[in-house]
Amino acid sequence: KSLCKLAIKKSGATLVREPQYKKFEPSGVTVLCMLEESDLSIHTYPSDKYLAFNCHTCGTTADPEKALEFFINVLRPSSVRKHVLIRGAEQ
Repeated sequence: KSLCKLAIKKSGATLVREPQYKKFEPSGVTVLCMLEESDLSIHTYPSDKYLAFNCHTCGTTADPEKALEFFINVLRPSSVRKHVLIRGAEQ
């Protein structure tokens, strides 16, 4: 939860309430953060050595790229696959 809070701060987004989380057995965690601008979530899959990061924002006050950069710098993954979707944009 603390990493999510720091990432949100770095992005310029506003946390609405404390992050919610669920630990799974035997391993893994999901963290959900409600933002004034939309939401941020983390889903871990330790057995697959995989973490999914999702950050949806509206408006121009928050930059989800800064949140992603924060996680990359802190966690130092061996690889990153990024998909950016501009909501409301024609495909």
